[in-house]
Amino acid sequence: MKRTTATSTCHTATADQPHAERSPAGCSMRLGWLALVLATVALPAFTDAAAQVPEPLTVYTGPQRVEAPAPVYPKSALSKGGDGWVHLNFMVDTAGKPYEIVVSDSFGHPALKGAAIRALERSTYIPAKLGDTPLDAGSSETYRFEISGRPSVSRATRTRYGRLLRLVREDDRAEADELMAKLADTTRRNLYEDAWLNLAMFSYYEKWGTVAQQLRALNRAVAYHAESKYLPPRLFALAQLDRFRLFVRTRDYASAMSAFHILEPLDIDDQRQEKLETTVQQLVALQANDSAYSVPGQVQADAHWHYNLFKDDFALQEVQGEIAELKLRCDKKFVFFRFDPQMHYRIADSGHCHLTVVGNPDTTFQLTQW
Repeated sequence: MKRTTATSTCHTATADQPHAERSPAGCSMRLGWLALVLATVALPAFTDAAAQVPEPLTVYTGPQRVEAPAPVYPKSALSKGGDGWVHLNFMVDTAGKPYEIVVSDSFGHPALKGAAIRALERSTYIPAKLGDTPLDAGSSETYRFEISGRPSVSRATRTRYGRLLRLVREDDRAEADELMAKLADTTRRNLYEDAWLNLAMFSYYEKWGTVAQQLRALNRAVAYHAESKYLPPRLFALAQLDRFRLFVRTRDYASAMSAFHILEPLDIDDQRQEKLETTVQQLVALQANDSAYSVPGQVQADAHWHYNLFKDDFALQEVQGEIAELKLRCDKKFVFFRFDPQMHYRIADSGHCHLTVVGNPDTTFQLTQW
């Protein structure tokens, strides 16, 4: 008997209509844009009497799922077997229906993606509210497809896991490459086996791969869980620490903060905890000040590039290729607009925002935030 389960993960989300300010011709320097912003933002003036009158608190509540039909394991995937999961980002409208659904990551048979999307389309939510006002907002869900009776790691998987780690330690890349090619078939692994093997693959990529490959392996190892399920608690905590470290290294600071919130209740030794808290304090200070920083971006083969914004102002610079449009999913609205290289954008009172850049594959650029 096959069974599937659908579980919810953390929320991402929509943005207020971004305020776009056109830069002067030829103004491509980061400090030029920053000066323009600071010169044009008018701060409200308050009298002493008015400053002592507390403003009413407007509470934001995100979408809450009330009807969640279970996904149907596709018949085309049954013959192949194997578990899987699909992580979706999407919007919820004021009627409580999901739209603008995007697969952000997945594991297992390709047909599972369509099954997860169809299940989400049949779901119903209580819409997000700002005070008493319903509004469009973003969220995310992870659908897990599990075959009953396989909650374990096979002896063969443990053997491959140990062998790959040994080959990495011994610097035997030729043998490790051969084993990695055999591990590429993911259709018959259960979620426990996939978590263990991706930890081993992370070690391989840490020595011979890219940071993006390391993060992908770690994301699959933790399977978008906020608590240990497929890994022992100690290995789960170490994997989350490595995710946090790599997010900071790649300047994906919003994702780093999300990883930190997962780490908070986990059992971590005092030395690592102290370093973690010091870094988080620096990130909080960075988010609050007006300093600027850039991260490189590249449109992937599916014509998209995704990033969680950390600051309210951003611009895309040094574009090599073609960018068609930008999409913002924030806590309080969804907007999309055509890309204009002469503009920078301000997101006003929108909460957390997820940026999607749509363009020709392999287009490169610098995303600057301040």
